[in-house]
Amino acid sequence: MSTLKDRAIAYLEGEIRALREELAERDETIVQLRSLIVPGVRTPREWKLTPAEERLFIALTQRDLLTMDGCLLAAQQHTDSSSPSLVAVRICHLRRKVEAFGAKIGNSFGVGYFLHDRRKWAEVLA
Repeated sequence: MSTLKDRAIAYLEGEIRALREELAERDETIVQLRSLIVPGVRTPREWKLTPAEERLFIALTQRDLLTMDGCLLAAQQHTDSSSPSLVAVRICHLRRKVEAFGAKIGNSFGVGYFLHDRRKWAEVLA
């Protein structure tokens, strides 16, 4: 005969297993989506971009307009606490670094960001 405590533990263990499975599925989805957004391209070392900044810049070369969610996904920061202000900080740091090399990042207020002459930059990185 099981006690209430044993049943509660069994229930919670089942819930934990289900949540772990759901998390694994979401992680796999993120990996798949990132591979679509950010192909196996690298930026020049002299740009001194962090890995997240590099992924974000490359994602900007792939789309006419990269939405806020796309920016978060490219930078691998998609969490419940993610917000447009986190994207803005990433973009600010990225702008500062890449403008020295002639790349200009614009924004569509409240929607996302875009890279001026993105096709040119995609060719430079290819």
